[in-house]
Amino acid sequence: MEPNQTASRVDLDGGRERDQMSSAAEQAAGAFKATARQGQQVAEEQKEKGAARISAAAQAVEGAADRLRGEMPQVSELVHDMAQRLDSAAGSLREKKVDELIRQAGDFARQQPGMFFAGAVLSGFALARFLKSSSGQQEA
Repeated sequence: MEPNQTASRVDLDGGRERDQMSSAAEQAAGAFKATARQGQQVAEEQKEKGAARISAAAQAVEGAADRLRGEMPQVSELVHDMAQRLDSAAGSLREKKVDELIRQAGDFARQQPGMFFAGAVLSGFALARFLKSSSGQQEA
């Protein structure tokens, strides 16, 4: 084989390898985008479920405030205010995209790291209690 033919063959082989690598990269990018879309969809669904649960809690708290109104009007007002804040939080959660919520949580964590940590700890305890009570109900 002449040197020019060998160089041409190497160029062809290198071109094929580049094409294969490019194709593999495109497939990986497509798979990543599909997974990201699916993750975004799941996050949006969970966000909606969370907002619905917060709204249900707000209604329950509102009912408690109504029951307290006759006996303890000042406490009733505080509980009513809490119910309104919960309902407002649920509405805000419904309106915002998951990306925006994540960005806001990050901003809050940078501005108020102590509060963020305390909230994370409290959320962890609440989740643990919820999971423990849920598993106890399934065994019964």
